[in-house]
Amino acid sequence: MSVETVTLSKLPIDIQKQIPLSIRLYKDEYKLDELPIDIQNLILSSLSKVKEVGDSNDNLFDVLLDVDSRGDLKHITNVKELVLEYLKTYFGITEGYPFDPKFSNKLKKYLHKRNINVVRQLINEEINKIIDVIKSDLDVLVRIKESKIDYVGEDVIVKLDVEINSQLTTLELRY
Repeated sequence: MSVETVTLSKLPIDIQKQIPLSIRLYKDEYKLDELPIDIQNLILSSLSKVKEVGDSNDNLFDVLLDVDSRGDLKHITNVKELVLEYLKTYFGITEGYPFDPKFSNKLKKYLHKRNINVVRQLINEEINKIIDVIKSDLDVLVRIKESKIDYVGEDVIVKLDVEINSQLTTLELRY
């Protein structure tokens, strides 16, 4: 065993309750090898669980409302995924959003105007509005390299070439 010191009062409450009262009252700080073997194992297992949980969530930015293979919410662990998810979510919000009626995008409304030059300018302003918010909140470099609008049957497909911290990716939105 190692000669690490353990402060009993800093352990989780459920672990403290499993340690006999006589040990807890005698003193608060012990060398790990002074404790009985079963108490050592209990403490070491609780410390390893704390480290595992902390390590797995170090790069957790957000979660998706989608269930992964383990039955847990899917995690967003890098900035690129986070920015793309924020953009998809924002462009899905239409006017009259229930919690804040003033917070919405008008992208869908702009797609049905006739003058293509005006449409491109309005869409670029709408995109830049959310990009500026993302850049200031996340402190990340985000630029739209190119935006394309394709009319396929009754659908409108907007393709955005997004550069996130020098990584180029394409975001496709269907309306």
